[in-house]
Amino acid sequence: MPFVSEQELRKQTFLRDYDSVPSEQLRESLQQAHEEILAQTTLTDDSPVNAAIARAEINLTLAVWFQAKAAATAVNAQDLTLTGVRINEHSAVESQLALADRFREEAWGMLAPYSRSARPAPLQMAREEA
Repeated sequence: MPFVSEQELRKQTFLRDYDSVPSEQLRESLQQAHEEILAQTTLTDDSPVNAAIARAEINLTLAVWFQAKAAATAVNAQDLTLTGVRINEHSAVESQLALADRFREEAWGMLAPYSRSARPAPLQMAREEA
């Protein structure tokens, strides 16, 4: 069971819109983040949870969520060029991946005292080179 609840996660973040971020999607990201924490740290479901651990789980959940969002966006991304206007949907994917990387880095920085190894390798999506 995750260290933070869906409600606490929504309260601490910008993910308050249930239509844009369905509960099932958020709970799945939260569970995936929690499992990653348990696999890569000495923490267990019975560990006492301080503010840093809770915030790390929130940040890692955001990283997982942004990676999933980037993958979904990449599937349908199209660059459009109209007279005088260029719409680059692939840049949205890059932005979402950059946010995911930032949240993941912050999370593992907070979890460093509990880490089993130096630092887990970040989960990266394959990026298309231009």
